[in-house]
Amino acid sequence: GLISCVFCIIRVFLRTAPSVCILQFVPKIMFRLIKFSVLSAAVLACCSSFAAGEEPADERLFDVPAVAPDAPVNFPTGLFAVEERGRFYNHNTFYCRGSYGNFCIPIEKKKLTEEEKGYFYARPVHADVLVEFDSSTGTFSLSGHMLLNENYRLTTAQSNETYGSYSPRPCERDAQQNTIKCTMSNPDEFKEHGSAANVAVTFGVLGDQEIFLKDFEIPEYLRTDEYRDYVNIMKGVILGAESEQELIHNTFISEKLDFTLSDALLNIYWKGLPAKVRTDIKSEQIKWIKDKESSCGKINPKSSEKEQAQVYKCQRLTTEKRARYLSDLQ
Repeated sequence: GLISCVFCIIRVFLRTAPSVCILQFVPKIMFRLIKFSVLSAAVLACCSSFAAGEEPADERLFDVPAVAPDAPVNFPTGLFAVEERGRFYNHNTFYCRGSYGNFCIPIEKKKLTEEEKGYFYARPVHADVLVEFDSSTGTFSLSGHMLLNENYRLTTAQSNETYGSYSPRPCERDAQQNTIKCTMSNPDEFKEHGSAANVAVTFGVLGDQEIFLKDFEIPEYLRTDEYRDYVNIMKGVILGAESEQELIHNTFISEKLDFTLSDALLNIYWKGLPAKVRTDIKSEQIKWIKDKESSCGKINPKSSEKEQAQVYKCQRLTTEKRARYLSDLQ
């Protein structure tokens, strides 16, 4: 309506004013009238919205999606391991200081990479857990283990005999806090209490690639000062998302170091035998070395890290058994 009025005024002006004046002032008059009409329309629209009890729309640079207050935030899934300074510490990770003490000294003198030497001083807190989500039931589950020190651990394995074979356990989901609470056990408690000690572990979220140990609920008979120290060490520990390739590399380095250590221990026990005993079993020892390589295979640096790790593991287990045998002869 306002635009139409503007053009009506222009038409009247054209009929009454000289042509020179028209050419000189029409552009300015049209611009001012149009500007006035647009501003007037905006004012009228704003006033009409307030009259109807509506507030003017909120202007935003970016669209903000509407989220219901009770909408659940996604909890990350996948394999997570303790992460520190870019290195992962899981149940395969080599740990020397707490388990073997001064026996690590012989391998420190061997030719090792800086990365391999870094594992000598790894913290005695290892953990790797697999978080899964069942879309059909809308529930989370957890499987894996946590090592509080070199002796005390929590796991979803059914017993010591099945350690390494983890069964998934259901978790309670708190969408508001964005946490999951899962039950883990210590199979060693079967010996003292007749049943595994169930500990409820709460995991929180730091981001798409990280979770952390938020809280522990432990049975009353485990609430000792020593156990509290373990729990305090674990609280706040960050677990990062570990890819399959990172797990393979971690396992390769750790199996290599574990074998290197077991081989060093074997040599210590061999040199500790009386000279006569070494002479008597020398041919037996040579045969054992050939059998080990025949059964496990030789290390081939050109093969994949996964294949090398398997060879190292087989040789390590065989070497540890032989080292115990030589230790008994001393």
